[in-house]
Amino acid sequence: MFQPLYSKKFAIEERDGELLTELAGKRKHCSQHSLCCREVGGKWGIWSGRGSTHILIPPLDLFSTIFSDYERLDTFFVDDVDLETKIRIYIDVTKEPFICRWGFSSPVVEIYTEEYYMQDDYIAGVKAVITELFHMMIKGVPLAYEQSDIKVEAVKKCVDQMKVSATLPSIYSLRAKDIQKEDFVFEPYGTEEYAIGIGDRVYLTFLTIWDNNYERIRHQFEDFAFCRKATLELSFDCSDTILKLEQVSIVDQAVEHDGGVGFKYQDYVRVEIKSNSFAGMPTIVGYCDVKETITTLYTGFLQMALKHPEEPTAYVSYTGRFATYNTFKSPIIERVLDTERKKDDSKYDLRQVHVKDVLTIDPGYGIFIRHVDGSMGGCEELDKLCGHHVQIEGLYEWSCEIPSATVEDADGKVYPMDWEDFHRRGLEYARQLREVLPSEYDLWYEAPCEDTSGIINKPILII
Repeated sequence: MFQPLYSKKFAIEERDGELLTELAGKRKHCSQHSLCCREVGGKWGIWSGRGSTHILIPPLDLFSTIFSDYERLDTFFVDDVDLETKIRIYIDVTKEPFICRWGFSSPVVEIYTEEYYMQDDYIAGVKAVITELFHMMIKGVPLAYEQSDIKVEAVKKCVDQMKVSATLPSIYSLRAKDIQKEDFVFEPYGTEEYAIGIGDRVYLTFLTIWDNNYERIRHQFEDFAFCRKATLELSFDCSDTILKLEQVSIVDQAVEHDGGVGFKYQDYVRVEIKSNSFAGMPTIVGYCDVKETITTLYTGFLQMALKHPEEPTAYVSYTGRFATYNTFKSPIIERVLDTERKKDDSKYDLRQVHVKDVLTIDPGYGIFIRHVDGSMGGCEELDKLCGHHVQIEGLYEWSCEIPSATVEDADGKVYPMDWEDFHRRGLEYARQLREVLPSEYDLWYEAPCEDTSGIINKPILII
């Protein structure tokens, strides 16, 4: 039932008035933050403190306090009288409604104090000092931090992240117009190395074989199918990259409807990436397309599995290519991605299947099927896999188009090719192939090596 316009307006004004009153009350008990980027003892850093006391603040940990409910800063403070003496101090940063609390304590001297900062003022201060520190690092000034504790590219990612204002905490509700939708990146480069990030905030790290349970990762991922949020723990030598996914519905617009107010919503997945200790990167947050994000992550895991050795080795003692692929394989995730398939609640959900071979469409001279071992096949191979004769009109002719189209002429030029139309037809043939292939075969579609258009920039799993 829609709420009448006049009562809706009154409710909003009343709520906003209460909020402003509460904020004004909290502001009376809050301090102005003392964060600043400056030179102390000939070295630059982010410092906090008043008078002659200076507390060095690590920039990445400081940045993480914006997003986490609790963060401990392990650092030290110095005094103008004796800059060489450094006293260890802990700063516990916790969140309360609209404010951030800093609790100072030291294992060396008896000290415990608390300070409170308004959230918006605090975030503005963090943005200002980290941005200034980045500019000073670019100039090559001496830093108060250990060289191993801070990297220019990490601080740059902090600066880039803070430009995405919709991802910063706020007391105000977001609208779709506030959201900067970005691409989620998960791209494997080998059995362990992969790139992860959002938009242009991307970095390389590892999913080491010996300390990860792939089945556990799959189960964590499958949580998204049931409750629209998931937390994945991707270990690199026992230090986890934490990937959080949460589907959110954000108001797109409000419209008058039958004497009331109606709302239209846009769905996004809020992605949060907390770096492992080895990568040393800041927390990365963004809003992404739901289906594209889940597809990118799922197919990324499967492609990483295909880069494993075909058989177990001394190094990879408990898993091989197909074992890893089948561990990541998830009919539950595929049902999330296959939006056209209707769920039948009268049947049990299929949780796992066993894939015997992974096939890729690779057209050329009438051959269009590539097995995972690299062997190729055409129409006869398709009949063999399906156990009966398969007729897909136009498939053979389509697979012969590339050789004739890419032969160089006498002037060394390549004959033109409409790759957009080629892939449109190719994906349709791929869907027809998927319908006739038994379920124990997975089917992928890739752009051929002759195609440099970039229309298909990564393998596509045909579901």
